[in-house]
This record gives sequence, structure tokens and C-alpha cells, in this order.
Amino acid sequence: MTCHTRKTERVCLTRASESARKDETMTPRKPRPATAAKPTRAPEEVLERIARQSLNIETLKTRNSDSLDFHDVAVWGLKEALEAAYQAGLSAANSARSK
Repeated sequence: MTCHTRKTERVCLTRASESARKDETMTPRKPRPATAAKPTRAPEEVLERIARQSLNIETLKTRNSDSLDFHDVAVWGLKEALEAAYQAGLSAANSARSK
């Protein structure tokens, strides 16, 4: 593969693609603005509640035991937990917006 950089794009040529396509253009990634803040973490009690109610997992703390730290989870339980987390995020965003 042969690559070279033009002003705003990177062009790569492979032997197989040279005859079919003269070049492949890759757009450079946009840099993240310095002002972009990292998202805040979810409150631990919300995650614990979702784990207990949707997944039947009594705690999310590491207990250094395979039988306590690894769980079999049904896809419908996982879906329920993801939906609960999504709803919790929406509620948190709406309450933060209304302040």
C-alpha cells in the first residue's frame, strides 16, 4: 500500500485497487473541541438499582470471586436494564435542563 497526504486528505493506493480505482480518499478526523466536557458519571445508586431490578445482580462491587462477579444474563433482562439506564439518562438530562 502506498499512501501520501494532500492538503486535507490522505490518499492510499493498493496494488489491487490501483487498476480498479486510482485512489481511496480518507477524510481526516475532526479534532474534539477543547471545551467539550466529559460526560458525568451516573450516580452509583441508580446503577445498583437497575442491576438489582433488571438483572437480579445484588451489587456491582467487585468481590474477587468468579461466582459472585460473573453473571448469566438473559437478553430480555439486558434489554430491560439498557432501557432503564436510557430513561434514567433522559430524566437526568431533563432535570438538569430545567434548572
